[in-house]
Amino acid sequence: MARLSFRRAFFLSLCFILVHDLLDLMHSPERYFLWPFSSWRPNAEYFLPLLTMKEEIIIFGSLYLASRLMYWFWFDKRDRQAPRFITTRQHYLEKLSRITVIIILLCAGATQYLRNNRIELFYQARTIILTSNNYIRALELLTGADRWPYGAEQASVEYYKARAYRGLGDFKQAEQHYLASLAEDPRNFNSIGDLALLYASGKEDAALRRSRAEPYVKQLLAYHATHQGIKGYLKKIGAALGVPADAGYAARIPAENK
Repeated sequence: MARLSFRRAFFLSLCFILVHDLLDLMHSPERYFLWPFSSWRPNAEYFLPLLTMKEEIIIFGSLYLASRLMYWFWFDKRDRQAPRFITTRQHYLEKLSRITVIIILLCAGATQYLRNNRIELFYQARTIILTSNNYIRALELLTGADRWPYGAEQASVEYYKARAYRGLGDFKQAEQHYLASLAEDPRNFNSIGDLALLYASGKEDAALRRSRAEPYVKQLLAYHATHQGIKGYLKKIGAALGVPADAGYAARIPAENK
């Protein structure tokens, strides 16, 4: 960096940061690109699986070694052929660049560690919700998982928060978190089905419950008509609304999935 002008060094650093952000977004498409200056997010189809700490060390360590070899081949070899005069400014810039590289590597390692920790908290909470009734503990874990750097998909975190609140009997909070999950992933099968069932099982009169559940039933049929779990959802929703099985929502499922 000491041999580059400040303008060129700044431009190269900016390019590398943007490339890093792009790769980060491809691992977690629910994040905003250039937040808070932009609200754009990539689609889930560009999603790449998360790397483990070991994989990141191998990949980025290899890239670092490759860059050092290139640097040695093109610059150091040339410097050995001609005397090199280092000014005081260049000397301090070289030290600063090395310190900066170390800080960046430490920050990257800490971020990866925290991300893995968030994922572990999420999996613990999910296991508790699916296997026991300790919903308060599950919410504590999900609160810990719902912090930067995010590990699990935000839609999944919100979904299991809704499941926990529903288990505690707080249907208003459950509704809010189901809606938050759908705001992150509008086609989330479980969130659509659970929210439709939540509305169908409410304490209001049947007409109001049906009017609230119907839009989400239509989404289930539009987005997930061939999903193996749709029949179970539609039967439960129909039963909650008092609709006969032969005339209920399950009757709308395509014949090949019945």
